[in-house]
Amino acid sequence: MDARNGDMATYRTSSCYFETYCINSTTIEYMKINTFLTLITLVLSALLGYWVYSVADTDTHATLAGVLSTICLAIPLIMGFGVSYETSAAIVNVRMLSCVLFLIMLILHFYYANTGISMPSYVLISGIIVCIYLAIIYAILKSKQ
Repeated sequence: MDARNGDMATYRTSSCYFETYCINSTTIEYMKINTFLTLITLVLSALLGYWVYSVADTDTHATLAGVLSTICLAIPLIMGFGVSYETSAAIVNVRMLSCVLFLIMLILHFYYANTGISMPSYVLISGIIVCIYLAIIYAILKSKQ
């Protein structure tokens, strides 16, 4: 019976039992989600998305513009204010980048809603900007390890 318990203790220490929660990504270990601030940022982005929806020219563009702007504005708000990071340098870099992207996305979405630009280019440009933003955030967090 003692050999079996010894094997279990060895298994628990060698595997990802308590400390790492079995997550292999090292980026997630440096991020903690603040639930209250995340909910506040989601509500704020939904309100701004509704504002874009109400400003949009046509009804077909308004729905997509509202939903897309809610998603694209929620990402930098959550990453900038709803998530806390381990190092102060990462906090400053991520929050500044998030504020800049939030302002860029806000201006772009209101411009797109007012001008009625074609929807494929609207979706592609917004998606590319968000992907570049997430890649930069990943690089910042990876370099601060």
